[in-house]
Amino acid sequence: MIDYKNHWDNVYSKNEINKLGWYEETPQPSLDLIRSCNLNKDATILDVGSGAIH
Repeated sequence: MIDYKNHWDNVYSKNEINKLGWYEETPQPSLDLIRSCNLNKDATILDVGSGAIH
């Protein structure tokens, strides 16, 4: 069985956040997609995998 917690802890601890392949300074594609949905300003949005705390 793969120890996913240990794997991702190692990935984040051994690399600079902005050097990771999925890092985005500004998540423009996500923001554009959300805007294109024409949601109400008070709509709830779940952004899964929204990044690391640093």
